[in-house]
Amino acid sequence: MLEVSLAPDFAASRRLLLAYSEPADGGNSTAVMMARLEGAPGRYTLVDASRVFTQMPRFASSAHFGARIVWANNDEVWITLGDRFSRMEDAQTLDNHHGKGFLWDGAPVFWIAEGCPLHNQRKDTDDHDA
Repeated sequence: MLEVSLAPDFAASRRLLLAYSEPADGGNSTAVMMARLEGAPGRYTLVDASRVFTQMPRFASSAHFGARIVWANNDEVWITLGDRFSRMEDAQTLDNHHGKGFLWDGAPVFWIAEGCPLHNQRKDTDDHDA
């Protein structure tokens, strides 16, 4: 677990974002999940959980996952990501997510192409490897 960030309207919506290190074929990466918290003290559970972001490209490493989540308002969120150390030079190029920050508007983002992490090419599927 890297970060837990409550929505500004958490008292009413119970929405939160979680950033975590995610293993997968081809390596590992930072991922972000949105969920709602239900229940009572001692009996809380996450519901409606869905992964909304996966840092790409993945590669095998245990270093510098890093993530920070800051809500700009109820529908936009700043997400920053670690540079993954052995790929720290990636932070200086625009064709990957390593060492980057971006404004997320609530739609799933799995890979941002066209050479710019802010391009926001979205997919409506859960296929993160395409």
